[in-house]
Amino acid sequence: MADLMIQKLRNNEYFGLQETFDNLFKESEKGRYFTDIYKLIISEENILLAFRNLKSNTGSKTKGTNGHTIKHLNKMNVDELVRIIRKRLEN
Repeated sequence: MADLMIQKLRNNEYFGLQETFDNLFKESEKGRYFTDIYKLIISEENILLAFRNLKSNTGSKTKGTNGHTIKHLNKMNVDELVRIIRKRLEN
């Protein structure tokens, strides 16, 4: 479990989001509410970070309702993957 947490921290740092997440956490501890984080959520860095973290989960080997596993998405180029995820997050 500790190895997985270390890897996720490394992934956060790799995509340059650790400082952002740390700042959001600090502000939330002060009671701040966030109303405009959608830009962060749909950022290429955040989408790729989430994808990288999900690939290592054991559940990623389970087929979804479309019959595909995460390996299906892994075959896409980065731009296509980000475009599809952003489209799904519109609603």
